[in-house]
Formats: sequence, structure tokens, C-alpha cells
Amino acid sequence: MRLFVAIAIPEGVRRSIAAATASLCAQLPETRWVPEENLHLTLQFLGERPASDLETLGEGLAAVFPRYHALPLKLAAADSFPSRNPRVVWLGLRAPSNLGLLQRQVAEVTGELRLGDGRSRPFRPHVTLGRCRERWQAEDRERLVAGLAEVSGIPFLADRGVLYRSELSPAGARHSEVQTFPLQGSVHGSSHGSELDPP
Repeated sequence: MRLFVAIAIPEGVRRSIAAATASLCAQLPETRWVPEENLHLTLQFLGERPASDLETLGEGLAAVFPRYHALPLKLAAADSFPSRNPRVVWLGLRAPSNLGLLQRQVAEVTGELRLGDGRSRPFRPHVTLGRCRERWQAEDRERLVAGLAEVSGIPFLADRGVLYRSELSPAGARHSEVQTFPLQGSVHGSSHGSELDPP
């Protein structure tokens, strides 16, 4: 299974982002946009893992997320990378320092379990919105930033982490929740994806 750990984004915020990207579809037809239901804030990508890892991984993450209160986040300006030949557009996030602490603890748990790819990268909280097969020209990038300006500043409360399974297909990736991990003050309970529960 291809797995990653992320912060869930509330439905209303995802809807606002999707409305902004929809207005750019005609202007940038070469862009492949992330579906509304797939929008999330990645904390740690784990890659392909056997089902036998799920129980231990779930226990480790369940010990981390409840240590933190729900986090007040705010969407920031859009940007793209890499800088020379931009192919990915994303929204930045303004976040308290606790988000970075949470991400490091998630990385430590998966590192101790020898999950993930083992490489260390600086954590830059963002929401990936779309990808271009070739690259955007300077004027395209300006359209992206201007078209997404309306969602910059939208606040929301991050109140649960999620272990996701990502299934790839020619039509794009499909993300499904394997297990959720509520933060303190969350109205969400813990849940498991029944089709992925370990025996």
C-alpha cells in the first residue's frame, strides 16, 4: 500500500480552493488539478508499505497526535516550484510553531519504525493544487498567483491527522482514510478503514 500521513482540511475550505482552481481551468488547460476530495496537508510520505506495518504504525501515530491541541491555520499566497521550471502549484500555510513540532514527531515515529524514504527534508507546510506536464511560462505563473489570491487568508482549524492510502490509476490518485487521529479539542473520533484493518 502507498501510504502517507497528513492533516485533514475541512470540507468548506476544500470547496473554496476548488472553486478558485476551477476558474483557472480554461486559462491553463495543460494543468492537472488535484481533485477537491484529495486536498490535504502532507506531514510525512511513507511510500509503499506492507499491510503488516499498519498496526504498529497506527499505534505510534495514535501516541503522537493527541498530545497536541487543534491547530489554527490560515491559507497563504500561492507559489510554484521548482523555481526555474515550475511544474507544481501550491498554497502556503501560516501555522503556529506546534505544527512543525508535530511534523517532526510524526517523522520520528515513522523513522523509528523504519518507514518512509529515510531522507530529511525541511518542512514547508503547503497544500498541493496542481501539476503541469511541461512547465508554466512566466505569464502562466502570474495567472496562477492572481487567480488563487481570493483564498489567501482563509482560516481553519486543523483538528485531526489521517493515515491515507493512495491508489494510483490513469485517471489520477484516489486517497482513502485508513485511520484518523483526533487532536485535543477535536469533535472527530478515531476511526479505521475496515478494508485495511490488519488481521
